[in-house]
Amino acid sequence: MRCSHCKTEIDEHEASRCLDAWVAKAVMGEAVLKFDEYLSPYSRYSTDIAAAWEVHRAACGWLFSKRRKYLYALEEEIRGEGPLVAWPDALIFLDEVAICRAALKAGERQ
Repeated sequence: MRCSHCKTEIDEHEASRCLDAWVAKAVMGEAVLKFDEYLSPYSRYSTDIAAAWEVHRAACGWLFSKRRKYLYALEEEIRGEGPLVAWPDALIFLDEVAICRAALKAGERQ
């Protein structure tokens, strides 16, 4: 799945207002009428942990199968190529971009 604005894949997308707009539209259900990097009215989901936590809370409120897909994607974001990380320990490695990417992956259409 690619960003409609910059055509970057989910796994390659860095923290930016572009990623914020993608999350706002695809995950949070906000209306993104026109993308403007400097005047965007939505939260900074990819750079502010408080805003990213709202994405996490929204994803944890999804139906079971979609929520499970989100949690698996989040674990993959945290773990990368490394060993399995238990959930209490996973919170140490959790960051804004991981939350955003996992939510986008879980929300993508099959």
